[in-house]
Amino acid sequence: MLYKKNTLARKYTYVLTQKPLVFICFVLIGVVLFINLTSKVLLDVHSIHTIQLQQFDEGIIVRLEGNPIIYDKGYLYIDKNEAVIPVITELTKTYPTYCYVSITPCDPNEVINTKWEQAYLEVPIRTESLFHRIIAKGGKNRD
Repeated sequence: MLYKKNTLARKYTYVLTQKPLVFICFVLIGVVLFINLTSKVLLDVHSIHTIQLQQFDEGIIVRLEGNPIIYDKGYLYIDKNEAVIPVITELTKTYPTYCYVSITPCDPNEVINTKWEQAYLEVPIRTESLFHRIIAKGGKNRD
């Protein structure tokens, strides 16, 4: 005999092939773990607004069409492949069809170029679980 037969591997193979209850338990444990872990992971859903930056004495203020729900954070960029600046957003004035939002960078050393002709502001509007995104929406961000 050239090698010693592994009795543990033979028993494992026998149990999994002859008794389907063990295999079904493995699958059920995997499904329960998947549902539990994906329901605990929360994702932000962002609303992207095209903006023009305006410098005032109070700071940088932008006008957003509609009345989006503004949290205290957001992301400002021209191109996502370039620099993305985390900013703190604060709702200053609201009107029926638009609102004004004040923007200050999270890092005090960060400088926002107000000469950008067109920039984008991503603002989180809500959070949802990874399970809801995968199962209910099919992995797509449909609003």
